Amino acid sequence: MAATWPNKSPLLIWSSALASLACHPLAGLPAITIALLSSLPQIRQHWQKIIKWLAVALTALVLPLSLWLTNWQHTKKWQLGKPPINTFLASLNHVFTFSHLWPNQEHWLLNLIYGWQAWQPIVAIILILTGWYLLRNNKTVWTSILKSLNLSLIIAIIFTSLIPFDFVIDYERYNYLARFSWLAIIINLPAAFMAFGLLAKKWLDSHYKKIIWPIIIALTALIIFSLYLTYPRDDRYSHAQGLSTSQTDFLAVQIIENQANDDYIVLANQQVSAAALAQYGFYTGKHQRYLQDDIFYYPIPTSGVLYPYYLKMVNDYPSRQTIAEAAKLAGVHQAYFVLNDYWYGFEKLAEEAAAEADEIIKIANGAIIIFVYKNL
Repeated sequence: MAATWPNKSPLLIWSSALASLACHPLAGLPAITIALLSSLPQIRQHWQKIIKWLAVALTALVLPLSLWLTNWQHTKKWQLGKPPINTFLASLNHVFTFSHLWPNQEHWLLNLIYGWQAWQPIVAIILILTGWYLLRNNKTVWTSILKSLNLSLIIAIIFTSLIPFDFVIDYERYNYLARFSWLAIIINLPAAFMAFGLLAKKWLDSHYKKIIWPIIIALTALIIFSLYLTYPRDDRYSHAQGLSTSQTDFLAVQIIENQANDDYIVLANQQVSAAALAQYGFYTGKHQRYLQDDIFYYPIPTSGVLYPYYLKMVNDYPSRQTIAEAAKLAGVHQAYFVLNDYWYGFEKLAEEAAAEADEIIKIANGAIIIFVYKNL
């Protein structure tokens, strides 16, 4: 079958791609690649191959290079590491374990729902592979674009796996690679839809139409299960605390900002940090937001150097020495430790922190306690 070009408006394609890029580069760059590849018919013949490989390189190289640059900005080292093969194999092993695919910790309905959650990526991959098998002789432009994009993503994943991401906290270090994997699944969903559509058509043309209602009921149940899984849950499989930034968190950051007589740091959880970002942003106001060595004055879990100090305060012991080390790193002499009452071991932590703090500020009947450390 000869390749045919879709009769779509270039303006629509490019505006959608640019909108994706404005939202997030991880989704936007592949979208720009698709836009470039879809524009090839409007380009002179001898330029088409060059533009095609430039588009492929855009996704294959720009994303890993930008992540490598980000790694250098935080670590000041142009370094590469070994691919996390052992971590990948461990994750793969977990995905295919019997207990993961066939959970049995709750009543039958929840077991069924979480079983569907475990099977979702596997079902998606099976449908994608089936779709590509059915499309193996279908040489349309969009299959050509998807093949080029898949090549780009494979190269991007390989290069990104070499970046150590030492500036990111341990449990989020491989998030970028995981996002690439999900991006690959999303990009190949058209093949999955094609497979689903062709299989549905073959089934409807067959002699097994009598089971249409059981299939409709099953698909409806899976949609309901998926909807349930999008909500915060509290059961034996998931314990979503439903924490969000509260008005009390905003009040805490305002009190700290107004009380501080010099630049300072705050060791606090993500909700309080989010309140500070929303209230004061990244720009200098009464106090500096970026301190010595461009350290942000609140912990940022994904890459901030202060977050490990906060974890040390709440997981080990809230000592003055720990917060003094953080203050020295940021080049300040005043620091605050914010403790929310929903944190595990709140009462014990509050008692221990109070023993070494210079001042204690309680907000909303003790819902948040601010420990002040001066002259560090």
